[in-house]
Amino acid sequence: MVRYRSGHHDGNNRRVGQTATDNNWLLYPSTTGTTSYAANNLNQYTAVGGASPTYDNNSNLTFDGTLTDGYDAEGRLTSVKRGATTKGTYALTDGANGPTVK
Repeated sequence: MVRYRSGHHDGNNRRVGQTATDNNWLLYPSTTGTTSYAANNLNQYTAVGGASPTYDNNSNLTFDGTLTDGYDAEGRLTSVKRGATTKGTYALTDGANGPTVK
């Protein structure tokens, strides 16, 4: 169970902290305890615990400290990698019943 304490959001309702009492299902942060968050004026997290997330020029999250995300020219998620290992690839196709994600 992960428990969030009140007061962990700022006046703009951005998360500024979380307390995890059980991290078995969390990918990151990988430890129990309190994690601090910081956001910029675009509502992008600039710090999550010890990680420094990065974003591309379209404000897409490109790195969260663990996973690297790739996007196509239209800003759609196309890949997720952990180091050199691809965790998933995604492609939008125009099928007989309309667009689908593979």
